[in-house]
Amino acid sequence: SDVQERTQYSQADSRLRIVVDDQTAVIYDENDNGTIIEIPCFAAEIDVFDAFESHDGSMKVILKTTSGKLMTSGDTEPLLTNCISLHCSKSFCFATTSDQRLFSFPYHIPVSSWRDVVIKRTSEESTREVEAGAEIVTTVPDEAMLMLLMPRGNLETIYPRAMVLQAVRKHLDKLEYRDAYLLCRRH
Repeated sequence: SDVQERTQYSQADSRLRIVVDDQTAVIYDENDNGTIIEIPCFAAEIDVFDAFESHDGSMKVILKTTSGKLMTSGDTEPLLTNCISLHCSKSFCFATTSDQRLFSFPYHIPVSSWRDVVIKRTSEESTREVEAGAEIVTTVPDEAMLMLLMPRGNLETIYPRAMVLQAVRKHLDKLEYRDAYLLCRRH
């Protein structure tokens, strides 16, 4: 059988290069040291993929299949089954779904806890409604901003609560109270 191999640079960390073939991903750092990670599907099924360092320092691969399943390395069950778009930033993984939801999965919590965010859907910090068919274009972490491409073709900028709260926490940690206040006031 033909083995499909794809290479991509990480959105979350530009120093990482990911090479995916059938059920294996190899993540290379800037020194070309490779880490092999088992992935839960075949490369032919993969639409979008990225790598990130989880809360415990281990490397994880997150991927969206052509059928809309959102999977993470080490899982046998999909996190989401109706994923439209996936985008990874330095601190979060964002996914939109066909049932008009945006999920924000933070890297500072265990990947196993991400399932709780999906099941409960009650966390105002981790989920929010979006327009049907909205796709993630990019994030601007410094501005706590996420850009969406709407089905009509227009771009919409939103400020997910998880990103805003993280930016506020950073300002407070640096004792930048004015900046934290202005960010809270604006959003």
